[in-house]
Amino acid sequence: MKKENIIVNVACALFFIHSSIAAAISGFVYEDKNKNNIKDKNEKPIANIAVSNGRDVVLTDKKGQYHLDVNDSRTVFVIKPAGWNTRTDTLNIPRFYYNLIDVQFSTSMDFALYKNSESDNFDIILYGDPQLKSKEEIGFFCHDAIEETIGVKGEFGVILGDIAFDNQNLYNEIDKAVALTGINFYRVPGNHDMDYNAKDDDDALENYRKLYGPPYYSFNYGNVHFIMLDNIISKRVDDSYLRYDEGISDRILEFIKNDLAFVSKDKQVVLMGHANITEFDHNKNELLDMLAEYPHTLSIAGHDHRIKNIFIDSNDGWDGKKPHHIYVAGAVCGAWWQGFPNEDGIPNAMMTDGTPNGYSIVSFKKHEYSIRYKAFGKDEDFQMIAYLPDEMTSQQAAESEVILNIFAGTEKDIVEMSIDSNKDWKFMQYEPKEAPFRNIALDKEAEYNFPRYDWAKSKSITGHIWTSKLPTDLSEGTHIIFFRSVDMYGNKHFAKRIIRIQ
Repeated sequence: MKKENIIVNVACALFFIHSSIAAAISGFVYEDKNKNNIKDKNEKPIANIAVSNGRDVVLTDKKGQYHLDVNDSRTVFVIKPAGWNTRTDTLNIPRFYYNLIDVQFSTSMDFALYKNSESDNFDIILYGDPQLKSKEEIGFFCHDAIEETIGVKGEFGVILGDIAFDNQNLYNEIDKAVALTGINFYRVPGNHDMDYNAKDDDDALENYRKLYGPPYYSFNYGNVHFIMLDNIISKRVDDSYLRYDEGISDRILEFIKNDLAFVSKDKQVVLMGHANITEFDHNKNELLDMLAEYPHTLSIAGHDHRIKNIFIDSNDGWDGKKPHHIYVAGAVCGAWWQGFPNEDGIPNAMMTDGTPNGYSIVSFKKHEYSIRYKAFGKDEDFQMIAYLPDEMTSQQAAESEVILNIFAGTEKDIVEMSIDSNKDWKFMQYEPKEAPFRNIALDKEAEYNFPRYDWAKSKSITGHIWTSKLPTDLSEGTHIIFFRSVDMYGNKHFAKRIIRIQ
């Protein structure tokens, strides 16, 4: 063999060895008793804790150590077990990961855990789409969302994507505001959190990753296993704009498969992401097949700027024993922080389904859950709004339709109304249709040339409307219409509306 060939082969061998070393990492998971985020000699390792590179999932051995290949990985993270907490920073952002671009591969990538008393009964806070594009809108966000959430009971919160509106310079100010709630907030990315200068999906969330870590991951709390998804797949159609599809990549699907391999069938499995599964163009059926193996599931999403309760069954490719519930949580920004301003200068921001902007609370109890919606600036009992003309003749009343919009209502709700006596209740009919107050607001804004995004002017069908007819013999005078509902969780809600018959 020629001398120069020997040199080349040795060089290739050394390069291969170096690459192999650089493509593998290891570390420990340990109980950080003094909470200094350093593995001290007297701190015990923790066995059987899951760690992932975003595809593979491995368990720590009896020494608390894990080993992972990271050839094409950008982050490595620990999957928080129930009864433990991971580190959070001064802005209450969970820091359970390493960004591999920021660390030396020769360093032991250790994860600190702290014991945490966790019940199977707990609440979490959902913020759908804050979608802030300016400092002025950060003010709206602070006065509407943050001030109202301070003091609310919640073990943690989740921002369901579209943290900002194509303005990544605002993230730090947004994070500072969210931190004032005193609640640890997890995040998932939305389509407006992409870097629009990126060349493809792999690079579209690089800035997001630097700030918040892996765009998809999982963790446990109580009896619930949460899977947090990046379900926006970026694609460059031309050189001018980065577009996207809803769905999950093959790599994320493989991560979910490997993750669920360590999750007991007795767990409640909750998926969270920006888009809801019914909108997926990629790996929808494959994901549903994995999820259907678990008897207790729930999916949560944002993205649509309206509240939806979707129940999918075998007709939709779902093979679970009972329909799978998808809750679309609406948007903190409502209709993109637009609409007539209130006395504080904050837009009323009614969503496209006639729902006021607000947030949701999910209550978990072992395998059960319930969801309630909270409109900003309103009492907790404000769960519905009725529409019909304030003043009518008897003839007009006989021909009028009562329209009731229950903000987080589902087709499973039992809804009734009564005239004057708060008795003799009559069932109302579930009938998705346009929300009248939303249409009236749009018409008034057009009359006064009030600015609004073109896409926010559309009138659309609301999936939580109930209707009924008034009695044909209403006497002249003032009448009260009472409303009551029982939702799918057994919670009761009430409302009333006054009309005048002339």
